[in-house]
Amino acid sequence: MGTRIRRRMKDSSSCPLWGFKTLSRFVCLLMFGFSVFCWINTFSSQAVAEEFLIGAPFQKVLEQPAGLTWSGDSLRNALQELSRTKKIAILLDRRIDPTQELKLARANISLRDLITAVAESGGAGSTVVGNVVYVGPRPSADRLPFLVKLRTRELAQLAATKSATINKEANESKNPWQSRSAKFKNQRTLSWNDFDQPRELLHQLGTRYQFEIEQLDQIPHDLWAGNSLPQVNATEALSLLLIQFGSTFQFLPDHAAIRIVPLQEEEAVVEVTYPVSVAQSDKLARDLRERFPKAMIEQLESKIVVRAFAEQHLVIAQFLKEPRSGSLAKPPSKKSSVKSDKPEPSPLTRKQALTVKNAPLLEVMKTFEGTGVRFDYDRKQLEAANISLDRKVDIEVKGMTTEAIFRQLLEPLGLDVTAEGDTLRLSPKQN
Repeated sequence: MGTRIRRRMKDSSSCPLWGFKTLSRFVCLLMFGFSVFCWINTFSSQAVAEEFLIGAPFQKVLEQPAGLTWSGDSLRNALQELSRTKKIAILLDRRIDPTQELKLARANISLRDLITAVAESGGAGSTVVGNVVYVGPRPSADRLPFLVKLRTRELAQLAATKSATINKEANESKNPWQSRSAKFKNQRTLSWNDFDQPRELLHQLGTRYQFEIEQLDQIPHDLWAGNSLPQVNATEALSLLLIQFGSTFQFLPDHAAIRIVPLQEEEAVVEVTYPVSVAQSDKLARDLRERFPKAMIEQLESKIVVRAFAEQHLVIAQFLKEPRSGSLAKPPSKKSSVKSDKPEPSPLTRKQALTVKNAPLLEVMKTFEGTGVRFDYDRKQLEAANISLDRKVDIEVKGMTTEAIFRQLLEPLGLDVTAEGDTLRLSPKQN
């Protein structure tokens, strides 16, 4: 009886010992394999990021002809194919359904227009930020470049401000953004793997560029598909990540930190060039900056370039028409004070200087409606003909009539344009 008990005890003690050693070896091998997998995965992501085009080659390939046909493939697969074959980074916003089927055939158009067509087929818009093509909700795509420029300007102004006095013993406190402003401009690649969390990516950016992030808990828990943003600066990286949560960020001037804040309005941004008097361009630019602090205003001798919301352009155009003291315009003559029976010229014959980059055509039309131009069209008729006025357009003209500008914009879309008085009537071309 005792012998049996001892044998059973011996047997029962030897088995767990053998199993423990085997299990330990298995766990070690598993951990080693997982480490190798992670290393390979990380290396693969970095290798892909290094293959992405940047700078001038990136901009050049976007303008090269491209054409593809998809039928039944997903939006994600289509964008991944373009990214892989053209060696460009494409970021698909988390709010766009990547599994939706894509049916599209395009030929003899630029790669930029092809990506725009792919985005539009998925109910999205596209834009370029740094060395990345962003595909996301149209309002976000419209605002993203503007937000990057605005944050960049804010950082430059913050870095240039004098340090503030903090107590009697110290005359000045060190401006935390003077040293970090240069670091924010450093371009580095941000890569992540499948199932990485955006909170962790934001935390990595804070560590990399030495700043804190307030309201980070506002970013919901999420798991992202692996991707890379090649050679982006801190402002571009932050904007590309936060826009996907309907957010942007503010610089905190008193210490090296940013605060995540929600976007207030979803409006499109349009860039327009206004011709002005050389003698008054300085004053007009200052007045516009004071009155429209969130607009991007650039003065170029006899013209002022304004990048602002479409609704703001209506006010800006009226503001620039107002008479000002010190104007070089000649005083009205007696003849001009007499009311003329001659009808005023149509706004369609007015010559314009216009620069629009990657803006929805419909928003450009709204901007001109503020100058008296009218558009007459049947939206359902256009949709039946597969014509979208939400298409992004680029145009830079000087001394061209309004009618000629819109013929150049609208006719390539397959529209017949008829001018009647101050109205442009649009209809699909008849085959």
